[in-house]
Amino acid sequence: MNHRRLIGATSGVFLLGAIAFASSLQFLPMLATIVGCAGVFAIVWTSRGDDAFLTAPVEFRLWTGCLIVSLIILVLGGAGHFFNATSDWLIRDSILADLALRGTPTAYAYEGVDYILRAPIGMYVLPGLVGRWLGLFPAHMTMLAQNAVLLASTLYFFAALAPGRRFAALALFLLFSGVDIIPLAIQAFTQYQHGQGFLLPSVTAAWATWFFYLNHFTMLFWAPNHTLPAWWFAVLALLTARGKLDLATPGAMIGPMAAWSPLAIFFAPVVMLYFVARAPVAAIASGRNWLAAGAVLLFTPILIYMTAAAETVQSEWIVLRSGFLAVYLLTLCVQIPQALVVIWNWRLTETADRGLLIVALLILLAIPVYSLGPTNDFNMRASSAPLAILALEYAIVATRIDPAAQPVARFAVVLILGLGLFGPGFEIKRALIYPRFGVSDCTFMQAWHDFDHSALPTNYIAPIERMRPWLMRLDGVKPLPFEPRACWPDHPQPETIHH
Repeated sequence: MNHRRLIGATSGVFLLGAIAFASSLQFLPMLATIVGCAGVFAIVWTSRGDDAFLTAPVEFRLWTGCLIVSLIILVLGGAGHFFNATSDWLIRDSILADLALRGTPTAYAYEGVDYILRAPIGMYVLPGLVGRWLGLFPAHMTMLAQNAVLLASTLYFFAALAPGRRFAALALFLLFSGVDIIPLAIQAFTQYQHGQGFLLPSVTAAWATWFFYLNHFTMLFWAPNHTLPAWWFAVLALLTARGKLDLATPGAMIGPMAAWSPLAIFFAPVVMLYFVARAPVAAIASGRNWLAAGAVLLFTPILIYMTAAAETVQSEWIVLRSGFLAVYLLTLCVQIPQALVVIWNWRLTETADRGLLIVALLILLAIPVYSLGPTNDFNMRASSAPLAILALEYAIVATRIDPAAQPVARFAVVLILGLGLFGPGFEIKRALIYPRFGVSDCTFMQAWHDFDHSALPTNYIAPIERMRPWLMRLDGVKPLPFEPRACWPDHPQPETIHH
């Protein structure tokens, strides 16, 4: 297998979920989605660019190593429930159970109102389809295998993009984290001085309550459904920046990756505009680019499905809050100090990546002004791709620093790495210390009610009458009746999951 085929096959995994979901749509939207998937696959399978790179054989040992690392990370993160899982798996289990045991579209009856699941379910569709045939546990194993393959290919190309000490660069990429231990230690000391106890937040970056940028282990442990499409887009964008891929390949993948997480690739059009601006005449003259744009537009039915009653999702312009500037600057300095190292050592960055890196940094500076979702999902998800680009460039810079000639820069890298290890270490500690708990077959509404029913989960559901009848096959869909259940009777920390 060569790089062109690996890019095509990995991109194809994202397409499988969209194809399977299309069966839930009415005929014309279903046809549009399937044709769009076919168009995208034709583009990515025949990717163009640097033929020497695209036809080069895949380094099987490297890819296999990345697969092993991916399996370890994902299993520790809660996949399959072999180890203690993060609280996000409580909801993730229920979505997969609904698709595997009850099918899609999935509707719920709750307090006299019928709702329909309208979340980005791209990660769950293929495992759910397997679950319809084989049961819930095989569905979880399929999800683990699917995500491991995607992460392995992503890490493989990140390693390929880091010339020289690629294993050191890949390690630095995976361990990318802010220095959250500093504000957490200050908070702990302050509360101790006042005779109060201190409880670490479930996510170390959450000391910054207005917005926060997550470390890479937290992203993979808590939200692989958002992280994987974001990182894959970052890979495709970096390959395009270096001339390894044409513009059509990352552009076409916006559609299927939006089915996994529209927020994760929210700024993908900005990146595409940057690439067009670099060579506008060539971009406009390319037939492949127009085919990619047309294929992406055919994913509109899925976008309409995911945005039903979107106005009910909590949102706010955080920039209008009093004291925003001070919080903004403090949070950025603590959570992405790597940006300062990269800017300080700009000459060590990859020349071809610099324009894309500037775009990524500008996006990271802009994201905090707005909040969307009950826990600011916009901030956490939309930052994933630009953070991945920053992380790789930081890893490249860090491995190029000459300790003798640049002792201060090397000290900064070591300091950030040492302090930043607290974030990934905190995630791994929880997985290893606390006992595992079993997979739940609760419905989404049962899981939500058992976990935290303080407010309706409008980022997952919409009133069924808000779903356009020309879009979804709703005939014969019976809303699942709601009956309260204890979904995780064997959870080792029940006090942390019942709110």
